[in-house]
Amino acid sequence: MHPHVSPSPTMLAAHVVAVLVAAALVALAARVGPACTAALARVLVTPFAPLVVRGQPDSAPAPVTATTTRQLLLRTSLARRGPPVGA
Repeated sequence: MHPHVSPSPTMLAAHVVAVLVAAALVALAARVGPACTAALARVLVTPFAPLVVRGQPDSAPAPVTATTTRQLLLRTSLARRGPPVGA
């Protein structure tokens, strides 16, 4: 407050309303906070949970080797150096 200004009734009412609203928000946060924290923890942990793999362990596809990749490139005529083969 300024030293030479006396508070008006409107200003006092506004401050009382602001204090009551702030107190209500703090009480609500204290009541809802643990549930929000638990929900947030579940959401943040979910992407890092291990995935369940269904099926046989040997059902994974064969790994792509360098020779397989090279054969695919040669068959498609991509990544060749020099002039085209038909020239």
